[in-house]
Amino acid sequence: MLFDLDGTLIDTAPEFIHIGLQLRAEAGLPPIDAKTIWHSVSNGAIGMVEAALEMPADDPAFEQWRQRFLTLYETGLGDLSHPYPGLPELVAGLDKARIAWGVVTNKLARFAL
Repeated sequence: MLFDLDGTLIDTAPEFIHIGLQLRAEAGLPPIDAKTIWHSVSNGAIGMVEAALEMPADDPAFEQWRQRFLTLYETGLGDLSHPYPGLPELVAGLDKARIAWGVVTNKLARFAL
């Protein structure tokens, strides 16, 4: 049995939203409600930077902000993420039943290990 990492095993949305709001502050933009950018969590760093900074990906400064997002994400990796309720028990049950399981992700290794 294979599980996707983000949004299936681990709720990483709080980290993405926190970083998006931090980017806004660093860019000197006014605060916004986290719900405003929540919809972009599943779109990765590109989607989060676009939503948080209201900046299109073709903006000349975009790549600098995307790299900043990735740096902040790597630095605080796991600080605000947590397994979904019942996950530890599910995994323990799979182990007990000798059902092989694993985790897959499209994240770069530095963000997944």
